[in-house]
Amino acid sequence: VFEPDIHTFTAMIVGAARQGDLNSADHWMRQAHAAGFDLNAVVNAVLTNVAAEKAFAAVISNAAGRGDLNSAKRWLKQAVHEVEGFEPGPYVSTALLHAAAAQGDFNSAETWFNQMTEVALEPDVATLQTL
Repeated sequence: VFEPDIHTFTAMIVGAARQGDLNSADHWMRQAHAAGFDLNAVVNAVLTNVAAEKAFAAVISNAAGRGDLNSAKRWLKQAVHEVEGFEPGPYVSTALLHAAAAQGDFNSAETWFNQMTEVALEPDVATLQTL
């Protein structure tokens, strides 16, 4: 029988919040509390997840902005592995796309653009200028 743990509730709360569904985030907070989890621990786990996501996004974007596509990819792989539900947002995706294009790696640039559109990220002006 599956018993949700604090990581399960954290993923549900963060996922709902990312989608802007605050009712669902509130629901999962109440479910975590009903399951016996201390709300301070749940909030701490959520904040830790969000902070890690922002830190990885900054490091990936920085590496890509320097044109160091290999480091950016390595950091992205680590972020996906370590942060539950990590997905590069439009800023990170555009930085990766730009780094690939700057190196003349147009296949990778096209791959990043396609991945953006597959997860319904709206390309912004910077993304379109990079293309």
